[in-house]
This record gives sequence, C-alpha cells and structure tokens, in this order.
Amino acid sequence: MVTTSKKIQLSSHAVKALKHNEPYPHSLIKNGSDIIVLINEESIITFVSPSITPVLAYAPEEIVGCHVLVLVHPDDLDTVQWMLGEIGQSPGKSLSAEYRLCCKDGSWRWFEGSGTNLLHVPGIGGIVGTFRDITKQKLVPPSNWSETSESEHFVQF
Repeated sequence: MVTTSKKIQLSSHAVKALKHNEPYPHSLIKNGSDIIVLINEESIITFVSPSITPVLAYAPEEIVGCHVLVLVHPDDLDTVQWMLGEIGQSPGKSLSAEYRLCCKDGSWRWFEGSGTNLLHVPGIGGIVGTFRDITKQKLVPPSNWSETSESEHFVQF
C-alpha cells in the first residue's frame, strides 16, 4: 500500500514538473538555431520552426503546405529523395545528409540535416527533420582556417 501511494505521489510530482516545464520546448523551438520541420506521409511540410526566417528568409507560413523537396538544389534531389524514402520505410529510422537549399533571395546555402520517422507516434505522425546551416564550413576549407580567428572554429568554455 505504501508503494502504491508513493508511486502516485511520484506521478503527481512528474505531472507538476511537466506542466511547469511546458513552455520550455516551445521556447527552444522558437529560439533555437536549428530549423525543425514536420513532414507528413505525402511529403508535405506541416510545421517549420521560426528559425527558418533568419537563415533562409522565409516566414514559416510560406513553407508550411509545400512539398519537402521544393527548396532542394537540383543536384541534391537524388540524395534527399533517397534519404526520405529510406526513412519512410522504417518506423524510428534516422538518417543524415548534406544538401543545399534555396534562400528566398535565390542564393543557395549548404545544410546538414537529419530526419527521423515518427509517423507511427501519436501526436506527431510525421517525419521530424532538423537541419543547420553549414555553408561557412563548406566554403572555407580547413586548410584556410588559420586565416580566420580561432573563435570562428571552436566554442571555448
């Protein structure tokens, strides 16, 4: 009997902690530098984080409802299509790739992205993708790193 009430008490504390921390995931998504997307079974983007705006200059509402491949560079389409096809076949499967996306001004930026099949997870029901801009790393080869400041390459604690 004591064990049961202790479990209920722990559950009550867990529920309080979850309610208290509820704003944090939204804040992380809103203010994070990585772009997060949710893609449905038809490869349509159903959510994109606001972090897309400072990187690609699109507002989230300009991207939601678009096909996931609409911004992908033509030379990278095969890679991204293959990755999405592989992910879509297996619940829980994750893969990563590097590819270019088109900015609103027509320029291209390099991204490192990963996707995870969460189509089977209630409340998510999609492929979750996260990607970050790696243009600078792709355009400045490591051999030229000595020409730029150390703080541009390493985070110091």
